[in-house]
Amino acid sequence: MRINNIKVKKWVRVALNRHISCSKDDMGRVDIISDLDSMPGALYFCMHGAYRCGSGVVYGHCSKEVAKTINALLPEAVMIPIEDIKEYEIHDALAWGPGLNPYFWDQDRIRNILNLPISKVIDATGIRLLSNHLSLLSDNRFPLILTPHEGEFRALIKEPGNNRKDRCKQAIIFAKKYNVVLVLKGHRTFVTDGENYYINSNGNPGMATAASGDILTGIIVSLLGRKISSFKAACIGVYLHGRAGDLAKANLGETAIMARDILSHLATKI
Repeated sequence: MRINNIKVKKWVRVALNRHISCSKDDMGRVDIISDLDSMPGALYFCMHGAYRCGSGVVYGHCSKEVAKTINALLPEAVMIPIEDIKEYEIHDALAWGPGLNPYFWDQDRIRNILNLPISKVIDATGIRLLSNHLSLLSDNRFPLILTPHEGEFRALIKEPGNNRKDRCKQAIIFAKKYNVVLVLKGHRTFVTDGENYYINSNGNPGMATAASGDILTGIIVSLLGRKISSFKAACIGVYLHGRAGDLAKANLGETAIMARDILSHLATKI
C-alpha cells in the first residue's frame, strides 16, 4: 500500500510532540558506532542529527582521538570506548555504518551487531560490509532499517534493475525477503517494508553533499529511540531531512548547501 504525504505529515506531528513532563529517558537514549579515525565528521553529523531530532542522550562509540574532536564540537555528546560493545544492550536504538573501519568488522562482529536486541539503522560502510554477509539477515529478529544510496543498493542486490522503477520493485522484494525496512535514497527517496511504501516528494540536488546521509541516519536512530516503528521512523526521517534541505535551498540556493546547513534548518523545521 502506498503511504501519502498527508499521512506522513500526521506521523511527523505526533513524533515531534513532547509531553509536558517528559524526561531524557522518554526521548530515547541512542548509540552510534563509528571507529574510523580519519572520518570524525561522520560521527559528529550523525550524533548532531540525533540530538536535533530530540534524542534524550546520544552515545558515540569511537576511539579516544575521535572522542576529543566530538567533545570539542558537541559537548552534549557522551563518548564510550569502541571496545565496550556490551554497552549497546542497555540503550534504545543503534546506528551502525557512518565512519566505520571496514577492516575491523568481520562476520562474527557483524553478527554480534545484528543480534543486539534493539532497533537499528545501518548506513554507508555498514551496508557495504553487510552486502558480503547477507546470509546473516536470514535470522534477523529485531527491527532493522537499511539506508542505501544507488551505489550501495547495487552492492546489496548484485544485479540491480536498469531504471529507478525496477530498483524500487527490487527494494520491495528485498525488504520482504529479509524482514527489513529499506530506504533507497536519491531523487524521490523510496521507503518500503515489503508491504507498504512511501515516495518522498521533498528534498533537492543540493543535498548531494558530504555528511548529508549521516544526518539522515542520526534523525532515524533518534526516532527509533522513541519506540517509533521502523517503517514510520524511516518515512518521518526522510521527510524531515528533505524538508530541511528545501529550507536550506530557499535561503542559500542549491549549490551552496553543506551538511551543517541541513542541520541548522532541521532545527528550524522542528
